[in-house]
Amino acid sequence: MGEFKFSDNYGDLCQESGARAGFQFEFYCERCGDRWRSEFVPFRAGQAADWLGRASGFLGGVLGEAASAVDGVSEGAFGVQRDKEFQKAIAGPPPVGV
Repeated sequence: MGEFKFSDNYGDLCQESGARAGFQFEFYCERCGDRWRSEFVPFRAGQAADWLGRASGFLGGVLGEAASAVDGVSEGAFGVQRDKEFQKAIAGPPPVGV
């Protein structure tokens, strides 16, 4: 039996912002229904934007401006990094013992 490639049989569990911002994908076999999740990879820019946004709610001012700047940067970087993490997830985990 040949190797199967994932195409439309996956779920995107990624979150762009918040404390749980990160990348994770769930793949499933269309024949047997088995599921496999990629390892969670944190998206630090999205997490930082969330933390600064919460802090600016209390402190405001300069911290609020910093939160807006970080949020803008994280939005731009999310799509690029998501695509890279998706390609890694498709490749699967490294072989045991490597």
